[in-house]
Amino acid sequence: MTTATRIPAADITGLYGALVKIMTRKMLGQVPDSVGVMWHQPKAFKALMGFGRKVDLLAQLGPAAMVELAARVGAANLTARVNIALGIRSQEFSAACGLAPLARPSADIASAS
Repeated sequence: MTTATRIPAADITGLYGALVKIMTRKMLGQVPDSVGVMWHQPKAFKALMGFGRKVDLLAQLGPAAMVELAARVGAANLTARVNIALGIRSQEFSAACGLAPLARPSADIASAS
């Protein structure tokens, strides 16, 4: 898969990396770009895949940063849910910053608006 990601893919290296490449090629036919992007943080990648030790954010960030992170994630989730419930759609402000959208609406959603 050859898309332009916002974070450039890292080289997938090591024994675990070789295994990841073999398995993704076997299952998907190629190694997705997302694997290279996630490879910047192999511990998080392994935790996401359910392998290896789990990433302990509390130990890495500390209590104050963990509370702040949880509050910000909760606020973003609340805002997104309220917008969806009220039928508020994107006003395409991301176009002003020159970045491609992270997601595009499906045909069903686009035809409903």
